[in-house]
Amino acid sequence: MTSVDNLISKLASTKVDEEEKEKVVSFVGQALQLDKAEDAADIVKAIHDCPGMTTLQLEGNTIGIPAAEAIGKALESQSDFRKALWKDMFTRRDKTEIPKALKFLSKGIMTANAHLVVLDLSDNAFGPTGLVGLQELLESPSCYTLKSSILITMA
Repeated sequence: MTSVDNLISKLASTKVDEEEKEKVVSFVGQALQLDKAEDAADIVKAIHDCPGMTTLQLEGNTIGIPAAEAIGKALESQSDFRKALWKDMFTRRDKTEIPKALKFLSKGIMTANAHLVVLDLSDNAFGPTGLVGLQELLESPSCYTLKSSILITMA
C-alpha cells in the first residue's frame, strides 16, 4: 500500500462528530404580556425542563422587569445557551423599564457562563437608554463568541 493509499484509508475511517443538535425553547408570537414573575412561569419551567438549551425565542411577547428577573434566574443554569432571539420583546414598555429588564436577562447569561453566538434584539425601539442595560453583557466573555448581533430599529 502506498503512502497515498494509506492516507486515503485513514481519511475514510475518520469520523467527524455531527453538529450538536439545537435545543430550542420557543414562545414566538404568543403576544404574552409578562408583567410579574408569575406571568413568566411557563417560560421559566420550559427553560428548566430543557437542559442544554441552546436557543431561547421570545419574539413578539412583552417582558417587564419582574418577569425578566425570573427568566434571567432560569437562564443561570443554561451554560449551553447560544442564541438569544429576542426581537420585538418590549412592546408597550416604558423606556425606563427596558434597561433593568435587560440587566436581569444579561445577568442570567453571564452567571451561566454561556457564550452567545447570536443576539437579536431588533424591533425593540429602546434607543440609547436600553443599550445601558446591555453594556455589561456586551463587554463580558459571554459575548466574545458573538457572530451576529442584530440591533436594527432600535430608536
